[in-house]
Order: sequence, then structure tokens, then C-alpha cells
Amino acid sequence: MDAITVKISGNLKGPFEEIVRKMPDVEKRALYRAAYFFRDKIRQQLSTALPASTKRNPKYSDTLIDAVGFTKVDGASLVVNALGNRKSKSGTYRTRFFEEGTVDRYQKKRNGIRLKRKKYIGHIKPYKFFQSAVSANESAAIKLMEDVIGEYVDTAFKNTN
Repeated sequence: MDAITVKISGNLKGPFEEIVRKMPDVEKRALYRAAYFFRDKIRQQLSTALPASTKRNPKYSDTLIDAVGFTKVDGASLVVNALGNRKSKSGTYRTRFFEEGTVDRYQKKRNGIRLKRKKYIGHIKPYKFFQSAVSANESAAIKLMEDVIGEYVDTAFKNTN
């Protein structure tokens, strides 16, 4: 039993150096693939929860669906959000109210005259479309990222043979 030996032959230095050199680009590609996947799923969930989100309001230059987007890659991360963009005449800021809901609102004045009793106007109920879409598709996005990185590593090792 003392004479067990293992002999490894071959040169793996080349593929590892190539993988290390190209890994930032592969990570960026994997992050973007997951971000596009999340964006589409969140938009789908928003249109299911709020069907009118695909219709354009004449007051604004875009639809509520356009609020879902993501940032550029910063290091090894990016942010997918539904806060809207800050473009002129954009109405996408309204999606945050549909995600979290609003407080009860009351009318205190009418025609500039203070009311004796405030009048209940209502509130927006929370739809939680963003939270539910992220929690439902988190594992699928991770799997997508793993596939992109794994695919690249496989091709890097196959190209050396």
C-alpha cells in the first residue's frame, strides 16, 4: 500500500491562462444574459398583474413596462430595477407605487375651502410584481449564468486539444 503513485502528464497552463485572461468578459456576458432574463420576466409579471401597463397614456411618452431595466456592469455586479428612467415626459416613475402600494389618502380641502371632515379618496394596493418575479426566477437566472461560464470553460479546454 505504500507504493501508490499517481502520474499526471499534460500541460494545463495554457488553458488556465486563457481562462483567467478572458474571465472578466465572460462574467460580463453572463451578468447581461441574466439581466435580460430577469427584465423579461419582471415585465411579463407586471403585464400580468397590471394589464394596462402595456398601454400608452397620452400624458406620458412611454408605457409602465418601459420602467423595468438594468444598469451597466460595475465590477462583477449590475442592478435590475423597476424604478423607471428619468427621461423628460416619462411616466415610468409610477411603477414604484404599484410595486409597494401607497398610503391611504384623504381630501382636506375643496375649492380652497377646508372641509369639516376629511374625505377618504383611496390608495393603491401593492402588486409586488417585482419581488415575486425575482423570487420565482432566481434559480433559473443563476443556472443561466453558470451555463454561460461553463460553456466558455468547456470551449477553452476543447480548443487546446
